[in-house]
Amino acid sequence: MPANAHDGAPAQDSIQQLLIQAEAATKKDPRSRIRIPFFRLVSIELDGRSYSGFTRDMCVSSIGLLHNLELPLREVDVTIPIATDKKCKMRVRIERCEPCGQGWYISGGKFVGITPAGELDDSLLDAIVAGVTECM
Repeated sequence: MPANAHDGAPAQDSIQQLLIQAEAATKKDPRSRIRIPFFRLVSIELDGRSYSGFTRDMCVSSIGLLHNLELPLREVDVTIPIATDKKCKMRVRIERCEPCGQGWYISGGKFVGITPAGELDDSLLDAIVAGVTECM
């Protein structure tokens, strides 16, 4: 038996503990709707300036974001690329924003509407569904 054959056991125990903690955190999560992993570069507009960020996940009523600035708990515009030449600008009410290490933040917000310049037509809706399906 190789000398490092038992090295995997402590790692497996650690991974198991992390999974137990993650499952417990999920059960405490007030966001009860099914969330779809959805990682995409976005633009977050705040006070007339645009900042880059990423989506983490979304459901029919809310979105999770990752970004490198602290967002105030209020409405912002989030522009999500849907296809090569199409974007959707959504109004999102940020309901929580927490630091997650080294200048990064995770936040969650509810969709409040589509901004006037971001009205969706059937082709954009199809592109959103296709984009979500590709991420699954």
